[in-house]
Amino acid sequence: MNILRNAQQVSQSHLVAHRELYTVPFPDTNHPDLELDYSETPTKASSVLDTLTVDPESYKVPAYRQQFMKVYNEIKTSWQFNATRAAPITEKEWEDYDTRLRALIIDHVNSSLSKKNLLDKNTKQLLDGGVNTTDSLSSTPESKMKDSLASMITPHIRDHFFICEDYRVEQEALQDLTWRSLGLATVPTPPRSDRNASGDYVKYTRALKANTQAMVKLRELINHCYIWFLYTVSTHEVQREFKQVHQEFIHAKIRESSDAKFTAQAIVNYVIANYLTENDAQIKLLERQIEKMIRYENEPILDWLNRFQTPITKLEVARGARITDDAELKQLWKDIFANNISSVEHTIIARDMASLRLDPKASFTEEDQSSVERYRFGVFEETTLRRMLVLLKFPLYKPDKGVREYNTTRFTKLALGEPSYVNPDSAPQHRKRTPGLSRSGEERPANKPKRDATRNLRPRRGPRTFLSTEYPEKDACADD
Repeated sequence: MNILRNAQQVSQSHLVAHRELYTVPFPDTNHPDLELDYSETPTKASSVLDTLTVDPESYKVPAYRQQFMKVYNEIKTSWQFNATRAAPITEKEWEDYDTRLRALIIDHVNSSLSKKNLLDKNTKQLLDGGVNTTDSLSSTPESKMKDSLASMITPHIRDHFFICEDYRVEQEALQDLTWRSLGLATVPTPPRSDRNASGDYVKYTRALKANTQAMVKLRELINHCYIWFLYTVSTHEVQREFKQVHQEFIHAKIRESSDAKFTAQAIVNYVIANYLTENDAQIKLLERQIEKMIRYENEPILDWLNRFQTPITKLEVARGARITDDAELKQLWKDIFANNISSVEHTIIARDMASLRLDPKASFTEEDQSSVERYRFGVFEETTLRRMLVLLKFPLYKPDKGVREYNTTRFTKLALGEPSYVNPDSAPQHRKRTPGLSRSGEERPANKPKRDATRNLRPRRGPRTFLSTEYPEKDACADD
């Protein structure tokens, strides 16, 4: 069995593995040089991908850790790439996402190489952009991310992240990095012959070669991991299209006998050409989406309030500015929120709001009450209202006559048809009867096991994700 084990170990080598002539693997997994042992703490990128590949419902979460599920879902939502041809995103949304992803990938490469003790001094130089000048008190999230990315890599890599098309620009950047790192005043003058080369020039040429190799390797890791991450967080439809882009490039390269390299820039160009839309069109789409929102039966009031966060944030991103006008917020979504609260819930809020001020543990002041007491008219401070609703207890929500009349009138004016109070994501799934199974009074099929019959069950395996590296044959060969 040693032969099988050895074959398994070398199966991924391009020198050994059997490949079709025109088949080139798509980078849909982590780069082999960055794979960490299970004993190591995963990188931020790997942890983010775990939120998308592991089903949280398959784990029993203790009550005291339920708060972490909110963070878990926020991470999952913020990194999923849901843009498609039918549902494009704005240029601004893509710009912000792309910046975040680049910073995350650089962190992944840096952390992985460090944990594996593979971060040589030449690569370390490339992964140093200088001092981070982010002002935590005044910087916006977008500017913070850009400043963080700038501090992670040299300006040349930041400007030519996936590839530098101009060979001279690349060489000048490497030469500048090399002579500065050696403490030289400028690039040493080349000698007339190798015998007359100065010590500084010999050091310089060796360091330049090492830096060039480090740049090539770093770009390979960056391109591979960027494609791998974006592919993993995309929908199945987009994943198929990404692979098609790669295959078309490979076929064109073979036909033209080209030495071009496939980089993540090809994927980025494809996203820009097919999954983005003008801001004006996206703004109208989001405004229409908010207009159609309705509170589902049995939906907690706090969940109903939180459901507005995502579309409002996307709308602000599309507009390029926060929405702060109270009258506009009232018309946009706060009236819709308030008029989907039942009379029973209004009674509970009116009864318990004042009592919260008397509870020292609630930390609910008179100023807090004044900022939310007119919520029924669409006038309230969102954060304070959310904090108040957390402290109150409500029965299961049932849309009453007032709620139904409001929604029916609103949907009629917008020509949206009849409002539905059934949550489409939690509609009951009716199990289909499998053909051949017996019904009451019918004869049991011969191949159906009888009660108390001995059954041969396969051993249960733990959940597997794309991060798993074990092979199915490993257990079979372990004892040989």
